[in-house]
Amino acid sequence: MQKCNRRGSRRCLARLATVVVAIGTVGACDSALEVELPGNLVEEDLFQPESAELLVNSAIADFECSYSMFTVLTASMEDTWWRATGYWGNWAEYRQDRPGTAECATDDTNTGWAAGFQQSRFVAETAYEKITEWGDEVSDSERLLATAATYAGLVYQVLGETYCELTVDTGPLMQPDEVLAVSEQWFSTALDHMGNGDFEIVSTESLRQLALLGRARVRLALGDLAGATEDAAQISSDFVAHVTRDGSVRPRWNHVYRALNVQGYSAIADVVRWQGGPVEFTGYRDLTIDPNGMPTIANGVPDPRVPVLYLNEFLQDGVTDNYAQQKYLSYDVPIPIARWAEAQLILAEIEGGAAAVGRLN
Repeated sequence: MQKCNRRGSRRCLARLATVVVAIGTVGACDSALEVELPGNLVEEDLFQPESAELLVNSAIADFECSYSMFTVLTASMEDTWWRATGYWGNWAEYRQDRPGTAECATDDTNTGWAAGFQQSRFVAETAYEKITEWGDEVSDSERLLATAATYAGLVYQVLGETYCELTVDTGPLMQPDEVLAVSEQWFSTALDHMGNGDFEIVSTESLRQLALLGRARVRLALGDLAGATEDAAQISSDFVAHVTRDGSVRPRWNHVYRALNVQGYSAIADVVRWQGGPVEFTGYRDLTIDPNGMPTIANGVPDPRVPVLYLNEFLQDGVTDNYAQQKYLSYDVPIPIARWAEAQLILAEIEGGAAAVGRLN
């Protein structure tokens, strides 16, 4: 996996700011070409207290781009959609042993998200380190520290639940539980900075609940059921956090909409058949619910959770029917990353039995 190396990489630093150096002529020079060049740009030139907000926002931006691409591409791993082209999204069909590691959202054939998550992690951890170092020179430092820690936690949570092993900053290979333990530490750090308070940031009105629900996810995965219950129980019914999206530039697009409604490369999948029979739990077209509340296909009332529309046309290959998702219908629709319903699912999984049924109903 491509990584941002804290000790050697300048590629990640270059993403944080564009430095424009104006070179003027020296009055005593006979030629306009005789100039004095400034010294080499070093990390300290970019990492200044006044850049604290930029650093944290950069971590959020890299996370959001990668999460948008991650959402649509990993959906193919569960046969939610299938492709009608020879290249886009092919790794999601288990044809490779790793995801594309290109930069996020560079062109129509790009499927990269791993590098963006690592960049987000690197910038979030660097921001936390630098803002701590700058102390009182940074205004609103507690909000920035809590935000950086939360997004570092989110990255480690996603990667810990996705990879069988992971390394960061050329360190040793970590197993999933080790990665998730780091995620839990970052969420706890964020909550320590907030104390009994809370902050509103670009993605949510409650940073505290985002950190709590992120930690609940991790604790559930690590088997700390008591801790997961304590965290999930604090999520209010109106809580939601989003990956913000807009139609300005490609990294800001909703890539679920781009991939499944605009490109013509992919469509929502029908029931997958293997060796003459259907594969269980596949097929996302014409989903319905029967009078007993059981999921069915074209036999009951439409299931509102997975809206799909047949567009009466073929995709790019000229033979695949175009069934388009209807959940995200423009580039600027935000993608939820945490909400109250997830907290209820966590609690239901822990409780089980009648209590779980009652909670879900």
